[in-house]
Amino acid sequence: MWNCPNCGAKADGQRFCGRCGADLRAYAAPVRQKSGSALPIIIMSVVAGVLLTAAAVLLVLVLQKPSAKDAAAPSTLPTLAPTQAPPTEVQPPAESATRFSAASAASVLPDQSGHSYAPSNVLRNDDTCWVENAAGCGEGEWIQLDLPSRQRVSGLYLVNGYAGSADQYDYNSKISKIKLDFSDGSSAVADLKVYDSSMRKTIQNIKLDMPVDTEYVRLTILGAKPGKCEDTCLTFAAPY
Repeated sequence: MWNCPNCGAKADGQRFCGRCGADLRAYAAPVRQKSGSALPIIIMSVVAGVLLTAAAVLLVLVLQKPSAKDAAAPSTLPTLAPTQAPPTEVQPPAESATRFSAASAASVLPDQSGHSYAPSNVLRNDDTCWVENAAGCGEGEWIQLDLPSRQRVSGLYLVNGYAGSADQYDYNSKISKIKLDFSDGSSAVADLKVYDSSMRKTIQNIKLDMPVDTEYVRLTILGAKPGKCEDTCLTFAAPY
């Protein structure tokens, strides 16, 4: 609001004074320029703040994300159950195994072609064997294995049949059932496995239910699997 400089009359927006007619153009008040609205600046500030916040969050997520290598490896390894291996029959160490000191038998096949079939053959695990000499497959025949002194026996290692060669093994009979007698008067009965010729030298483990203190072990044939001939053989026996 401003007045005429000549007469003082109100002169807002007039080119000439309505009272005195003075030319007011030279005294017109400068037109006030509208200031720009602050709204666009506020909006831009808000948008910029949102973008900066989003960028910061994205950076944190990228830094915390595990690498492909880390993601592929579990934080804890799975626990594997112990491997359950099938039972195998293992040869006892010759240098540490207890050995029988002598052997005798109810019957023995006579030597043939320079081959001996004496009971003492079973005291060592080689290509020799004991062969009984009774009618049939030798049921009831026995071989007695003496210890050097009274000792505790928990079981026996045995190699069944005539294990020298595949032909000898297949030709002769093998023990399928056996009785064990001990000097303390106790006894036990065991079934023996009859393998095919490819496994003929497998050592079988006859474990007693209870260890015994004995001076000998007498093995009596209760059953046999016939071969091409009825001679029943035993290759090896050792106590443990």
